[in-house]
Amino acid sequence: MRIMVVAAALILFPLGAWAGEPCAVKRVFDGDTIKVDCAGREETVRLYGIDAPEMRHDFGKEARAFAKGLLDGKAVRLRERGRDHYGRLLAFVILPGGKSLNYELARAGWARVYAGRFAPESDATNDKYTLAEIAARTGKIGMWRRGFPQDAMILRCFIFA
Repeated sequence: MRIMVVAAALILFPLGAWAGEPCAVKRVFDGDTIKVDCAGREETVRLYGIDAPEMRHDFGKEARAFAKGLLDGKAVRLRERGRDHYGRLLAFVILPGGKSLNYELARAGWARVYAGRFAPESDATNDKYTLAEIAARTGKIGMWRRGFPQDAMILRCFIFA
């Protein structure tokens, strides 16, 4: 009986119970990876649907600083989307006030929006994110200020798209 209850709970609530509860941000690794504490359980979270430069690449430090500026001292909520091949939690990170950190990074020009299997959830959300990236590119803001960033981040985007 206990197994049936657990199985039913996993079917009804497959993405965890954190969507409604606040999580404390413990660390910002880079523009798209953070560590949070949700009710005493620490998780490494990879922002879903976007890709920011790695710390060793051009604009990596700037992307991290932007994310850190939005996250410092704040509690966030997570909209989980599963796990990646490293075991990190994939999620939309919702800031106080309801804005998505994922979207804000794309809008500010510090992240590229994934296409294909890692694209933001719905066509409407994907369009919103893609338009934000296009606006950042055409406005030459964030990492787009010098044109198209030529580094391993771009190659990774095409491989996983």
